[in-house]
Formats: sequence, C-alpha cells, structure tokens
Amino acid sequence: GLALDVYEPSSQVTLSSLQPQLSKFAQNFAGGVVTQVSGVADKAEFAFPVLAVAAGNYVFEVWNAGEIGDSAGAVAIAKKIAAELASK
Repeated sequence: GLALDVYEPSSQVTLSSLQPQLSKFAQNFAGGVVTQVSGVADKAEFAFPVLAVAAGNYVFEVWNAGEIGDSAGAVAIAKKIAAELASK
C-alpha cells in the first residue's frame, strides 16, 4: 500500500544519498532509468515504486502511489506534502 517516508533535516539524507536505492529500483522495474520529475518542490526523481523529493530542508519518499512507468499519483501526493513542509 501507499507509504511515506519523511527525512528531517537533521537526518542528513539527500537525494544524492538515495541514488543507490533509486538505481536499484530502476534496474528492476523501470528499464534502468531514474526519471527526473519537474514541477515537484526543488527536485524530484522517480523510479517505480518510489518518488523521492527534495523540498527545502526536507527529503521525502512517496511509495506505491502508481503503476510502473506512471508517477502521476505520486506526483499529486508529493505536491501536497511539499506545500505542507514549506509552511514549517
């Protein structure tokens, strides 16, 4: 089911530190490609089943919110979460 991981700024998790995980998912499910997703917070990358997002001082992941090759559900959720985190 749908899951969300939010990394506090003190965790020192970055999108770069999540690259090995995203690459592994991409190899297994997305033909080896991690896709850059525009219009979501500062930066977002999708490799089914996860959308990883950098939003200000936070990094978060939206899991299992779509189908292979379809990030639309995860993007919609991520935009709302990014807006909420921006208010903190």
